[in-house]
Amino acid sequence: MRRRLTLERLQLNIEFARPEDFVPPLGGSEDRHVFIETVGKVSFYHYDPYAQLLSKVIRGFNRDMQDAKGFLDSGMVDAERFRFLVNAIPEAAYAKYPALSRHAVLEAVEGFLSGIGD
Repeated sequence: MRRRLTLERLQLNIEFARPEDFVPPLGGSEDRHVFIETVGKVSFYHYDPYAQLLSKVIRGFNRDMQDAKGFLDSGMVDAERFRFLVNAIPEAAYAKYPALSRHAVLEAVEGFLSGIGD
């Protein structure tokens, strides 16, 4: 019989984080969560794919960039809408993220989009 491993036995600490914990929020994010399924009384959703894409592009690790390209390739995210949403982030929103500047975010997004041939 297989034994279930618990988080305590594995000595893991899991903290829930949203993209907005690391990058400025995109307007309307709460309306873009993608329904997956309902099991019993619990419904499961993908968090806003545009917010996920922004956090991946800003972080910029190889795996993140592969994932980011997958968002576009799958059709889950539209490049022009993504560009519009990022450009619409108010300057004041960057105050919460001292390591980021509007210029750096826009540059990273444009570099990503031009690199995938949007």
